[in-house]
Amino acid sequence: MSLLALQLPPRQRLGPRAAGADAALGAAVPAQWFYSHSTDGKRAGAGKSTGGEAVTGAGTADVSWHRVRVPKAPASRMRAALLGLLEEQLLEDENAVHLALAADAKPGTDTWVAATHAPYLAAALAALQSAGVHVARVVSALPPPGGPLRAHFSSMDEAGLPGAETAPAGAAQAGEVALTLSAETGAWQMPLAAGATAAASTRLVEALRQAQPTAVAQQCWTATPRATAAAQRFLGRPVPVQSTAEHLLEAAESSTNLRQFELAPQHRGLAALGAATRQLRTPQWRTVRWGLATLVGLQLLGLNVAAWSQQRTLQTRRADVDQLLRSAHPGVKVVLDAPLQMRSETERLRAAAGRPGPADLEAALAQAAAAWPEGKTAVQALRFEAGRLSLSSPGWNEAEQAAFRDRLQAAGWAVNQADGLVAITRAGAR
Repeated sequence: MSLLALQLPPRQRLGPRAAGADAALGAAVPAQWFYSHSTDGKRAGAGKSTGGEAVTGAGTADVSWHRVRVPKAPASRMRAALLGLLEEQLLEDENAVHLALAADAKPGTDTWVAATHAPYLAAALAALQSAGVHVARVVSALPPPGGPLRAHFSSMDEAGLPGAETAPAGAAQAGEVALTLSAETGAWQMPLAAGATAAASTRLVEALRQAQPTAVAQQCWTATPRATAAAQRFLGRPVPVQSTAEHLLEAAESSTNLRQFELAPQHRGLAALGAATRQLRTPQWRTVRWGLATLVGLQLLGLNVAAWSQQRTLQTRRADVDQLLRSAHPGVKVVLDAPLQMRSETERLRAAAGRPGPADLEAALAQAAAAWPEGKTAVQALRFEAGRLSLSSPGWNEAEQAAFRDRLQAAGWAVNQADGLVAITRAGAR
């Protein structure tokens, strides 16, 4: 999958800052960002990303990690619960702090919580969004603590900006190099003092070995091209070179996403729809917009023509039904509901001719006689009203009642048996 990894510039901490500078970005974040594009998510490639996932990497100095036991709180209250646990460890006001749980966090278990400056991160994400880049994930420059020791040397002025690696390899001197570490006990960044040598490295590694021998045994040291010479002097041995682009892609593989709680990304489908809408509005897509508008117009015109044709057909059929009613019953002067009037006139003519209808007494008696159980005496009492025939059925057992009911239901009659009485009506009769 294609991947666009962008480096979030470090937040300025030294010197006065104007009020609201984080929210407005101001000069804190440059107009151009360093980015790395990969077609497979593993190897850095040239060119601009044309799709896939966008990931922003936050610097280690901008993210602090804290070990807590995850509270058993609902998702809507989890951030407030975490702020309560970390109240004494955070230096910023709670409104200026953004928190994110590690990927393996579960209620009641110990895990790592990342803390960063909320207004700065929110403003950076908003700037990218306005530029048409929807950031799906925000990761830390180094993986969360808890795994093997991961150490990376980089130039202090190597903020991930364009041209940061154009200087010759090893140009940075000690004192201009920062060492970022991620281990079992935490993640932090420290500048290397001028003249730092392998002796300092030995003391550092020995301290880490005493704290976490397993992690140091699996240590991984890398350095950017400009910091290679200083890193080799510090460690006293060669250090693998890893460019900023490669380091950024490595960070993008982290499973911990800092976009949680109030900075959680919007639904992926809505984001894709928004991106497609923005692209459709560009001048290059003007011909497509006109084509879509024409297609929609033709569809609406076709629907109107089809509806008009269906309306004409319906009116023609209604006229035919009205004409049939007038020809069959010349006495009908005004047609309001042709089917209902046709049924009413037919029933009136049948009654006038003295012929029984399907819901009259004769039809009900004939059907009851055909379904009457064998060996049973004649009916002792009956009553007929409004298409309902009630008969007495004393002494019937359940089998006889079931057989009588099944025969009538098969012939289209409804049966109701209770208290020695059987009531039959034409099924569907009102």
